[in-house]
Amino acid sequence: MTFSAVSRIFVIAALGLAGAIAMAAADMPKLAIFGNRSTGKGLWKMQVLDSSDKEMLKNAKQMAGMSFCMDAATEMAEKASSSSGAAGKDVKSKCDSKILRNTATVAEMTVSCPDGDKSHITMTADSKDSFVIDATTTQKSGKSTMMKVRYAYAGPCKADSSVIQMDGNSEPCKKIKAQMAQMDPAVTCAKMTGNQKAACEAQMKSARAQMQKMCP
Repeated sequence: MTFSAVSRIFVIAALGLAGAIAMAAADMPKLAIFGNRSTGKGLWKMQVLDSSDKEMLKNAKQMAGMSFCMDAATEMAEKASSSSGAAGKDVKSKCDSKILRNTATVAEMTVSCPDGDKSHITMTADSKDSFVIDATTTQKSGKSTMMKVRYAYAGPCKADSSVIQMDGNSEPCKKIKAQMAQMDPAVTCAKMTGNQKAACEAQMKSARAQMQKMCP
């Protein structure tokens, strides 16, 4: 497998699910299902169990070992929300969450975001460190995507963690590292001048840094 468009779509969808959970967790009362653990915190290993997108499900098997830092996901969601407000968009820029059930074994919620996306999320405890999440996200266009994912707690996030983390020896990471080897700002930005060149070099360096965090 190459780190193809389908694989990127899977990452984006999974990231969207993690972001929705993290953003909702930041604004809602503590969920009983997390016990004494802080809601929306820590590093969680992810396993896709089912999806309405069969191509995504097929490629998910080759993305095994992916983890999400919920601390970073929450921070990313909050920054995106702040940027929307600063850009003069709808003042109500944060996603609205509503808890439907909140017990020690099941949490059910809806999350509605300003971009029109709506998610229905049900979390069921496997154990104190493992949860199965059934989520259906409906876009403004009306297209819906279902994902069933198991998240297992893997400890606290390291300082300055990326949202997504993968096994450095996995096939996707091998592809990413090969891509990084070709990302030389001096070559890619060589034909540019002035501010455009400086912006290009900064963007390339930032992208490399994020990729290195993703695939240590």
